[in-house]
Amino acid sequence: MSEGLAVAGVALAIPGIIDLCIKNGLFLKGKYDLYKSMDADMKLYDLIRNLIEGEMHDVLMFFKAIDSKLSDDLLRRQIESLLLQLQAELTGLQTLVIAKPAAFFEKVKYSFRQAREFCKKFTSLEEWHVRFLRRATVLVLFGNFSPNIKDKTIEEAAARAVRRIKRIREAVTGTDPEELYHGELPMEARLEGLKDSTAVVLKTPGSPDLVIEFRTYGISPDRKNATRYIVQELVSKMAGADPSTMGILKSTGFYDDPGEHRNRFILQFEIPAGKTNPKTLQDLLTDDKNQKDLVHSLSDRVTLAKKIASGLLFVHASGFVHKKVNPTNVFVFETETGGYPGHIGEPYLTGFDLVRRADQASARLATEDWRENIYLPPERHRLQPGDEFTMLHDIYSLGVVLLEIACWSSFTDRRGIGKYLLTKDDRSQLLGPDSLKKQYIRLVEKHIPPRLGSNYSELVKSCLEGLPNEDGTPRSETAAAVGSSYMEQVMGQLEQINL
Repeated sequence: MSEGLAVAGVALAIPGIIDLCIKNGLFLKGKYDLYKSMDADMKLYDLIRNLIEGEMHDVLMFFKAIDSKLSDDLLRRQIESLLLQLQAELTGLQTLVIAKPAAFFEKVKYSFRQAREFCKKFTSLEEWHVRFLRRATVLVLFGNFSPNIKDKTIEEAAARAVRRIKRIREAVTGTDPEELYHGELPMEARLEGLKDSTAVVLKTPGSPDLVIEFRTYGISPDRKNATRYIVQELVSKMAGADPSTMGILKSTGFYDDPGEHRNRFILQFEIPAGKTNPKTLQDLLTDDKNQKDLVHSLSDRVTLAKKIASGLLFVHASGFVHKKVNPTNVFVFETETGGYPGHIGEPYLTGFDLVRRADQASARLATEDWRENIYLPPERHRLQPGDEFTMLHDIYSLGVVLLEIACWSSFTDRRGIGKYLLTKDDRSQLLGPDSLKKQYIRLVEKHIPPRLGSNYSELVKSCLEGLPNEDGTPRSETAAAVGSSYMEQVMGQLEQINL
């Protein structure tokens, strides 16, 4: 019997689980090497090899090295849960491999059923790989851990893991701001507006199209200098973004546009290769084509939600609050597979005209537009001392957006789900801030479970309630605590949804 099967049900600490996973990986690799004649899925083989000698091995060694410093019980539970999932997947693979004698594999190829089982295992391990790397990344981004190392082999692997993860962190560490300042906008540049967005497409002869956003600074020199500092820091960090994994666009710098009545900086972002015809999520949610027989699949909606949630994760990991998470600030590009409504496209979180450092005091400025106010939590309507904008406020806004995605309608459309936000006595008046929040939660509980299930419903509710602790008490608002809870209650729940 394999060691993985022999210890089933035994509670192990993180280092013990990691050791067991590595041993099981070695066992599986040995079997693959022995039965070279069988028609094994080489992608699965590569994942196993990654586990015992590649990137994943390094990351596992990193977690083994910092085990004694994991004081966050929530994060520890997340890691232990993921490691136990890995162990279960490896045990299942062992069962498949040892189910038949060697002679059987030498004489025949996999049956269709066996091939399908191995394909399912590959998909499960690949998804696990992404989830675990995301946890490792957040740990390095939000935490300050140095490995506690005694074993030389672990030391080398952990050091490699930190370097790998810090390559992701470079995207939120920044590029030299002076390299990203391009002076004033070229005279030949042409701006092309986008429906339902303050951002535009910049078209310059002989150059690729770019998405640009504006950050005004007024006429005060002090205000301009302060605004420039924020813009420089933002674009320098987003210059290292990987759009394919982070859900945000890569910045290529900024211009100064001091013309009469403008007084603004222009932030520019690359349009990823193969992506065309950008539209806002708001445009898609209010599209006249949204008939029941034309709306795309529920799995596409969950994928959309995952990518928007990932975008917000990396904005927060960069040390910023976004302040305007709503469908007008999610760009969806057509891909090579087609456009809307047959294909939903590739989404990216945008709208950085109000972004600020999370550790800076908020000016507590009121938002006049009701179409933006409905995405803000009640305390942002009060604007009393202590109501500074926080990461949890962004997450509340995300919850409203995720609810709209589930219903595939916009709360700004009073012909659609927007009708639920109006008072009973006067159908032209919006509910008050506290009543709005209660109404969102009622809509989550009523409309989401039949559409996208309980996991999606619970994660949206968690966003609206501020990622509460298990006992319902308020969550600490430190970056590390919010990041850890966000991974468990939002990203973790999204990852578990299979439609």
